[in-house]
Amino acid sequence: MFESLTSWRAEISVNLRSPSGLDDAGRIDAIRALEELTCAATAAQAALAAELDESQRADQAVAGVPVAQ
Repeated sequence: MFESLTSWRAEISVNLRSPSGLDDAGRIDAIRALEELTCAATAAQAALAAELDESQRADQAVAGVPVAQ
């Protein structure tokens, strides 16, 4: 998953270095797609952060760290 994300990020960055060649309708579609990508990335980030929190709490519980800490 991480390698795919890194690849997508790199591809988007490369495409920003020159004019898009899109007409206004194409620009609107691209902006919409990027907004949807932003929303999906935000949701994925939240899900991964929740998984990390759960994992860390479990590891700390096994290690005997008090819940209050």
